[in-house]
Formats: sequence, structure tokens, C-alpha cells
Amino acid sequence: MLASNIPQSDALKSAIKHFRAAWKDAHHTLPRSAGLAMPSEPPPEFIPWFCGHIVLGYLSPTRARLLAAHLTPARLQAHRLDWDTGEWSAPERSAALQDALLRLRA
Repeated sequence: MLASNIPQSDALKSAIKHFRAAWKDAHHTLPRSAGLAMPSEPPPEFIPWFCGHIVLGYLSPTRARLLAAHLTPARLQAHRLDWDTGEWSAPERSAALQDALLRLRA
């Protein structure tokens, strides 16, 4: 998690605001029986982000390129982003992701 004493850029503040609005909207439009289930289909232009055989989520091609450029050892392929962390522990993956996101924010 990002430290609260680090100033946020306008771009990051905007991204957080849009994420929160989209999250709130998604929960209001899902049927109650769906619980916390997410929509079954990502936007068609989005590509999957894999860590090994697990899909972490879906990214726009622009965000996938940015993440691949800053997250080691990530590789952007034609229709997917692969993050090959091998035998990394969860804390090691979290630290690497946090470092990449902080560099992107800077």
C-alpha cells in the first residue's frame, strides 16, 4: 500500500477517482445474487495480465505497455502481458509491483 505521506499526482488522483466511480457503478448494476462477482467479459480491447497461469486482471494496451516497461520481469506479447515471477513469494511480488507503480507515478 502506498504511504499516505507521499503526495499524489493529479493523474493518479484522477485515476483513483475514476476507479472508485467505476467500482461503485459496477456494484450498483450487478444483481444481488452476484455478490462481488465482476462482469464476465472485459472490454474487447483489453488484454489479460498473467502471473504464471493465473489471470491477474485485464489492462488496456496502453497500460499494459507502461506496466511491461516498468515491471520486471514482465513481457508484453501480442495479446497478453506475462509477469514471470518464478518462485517469488507474495511479499516479493507485492514489493516489485509497488516499486513499479511508484516509478510510474513519479
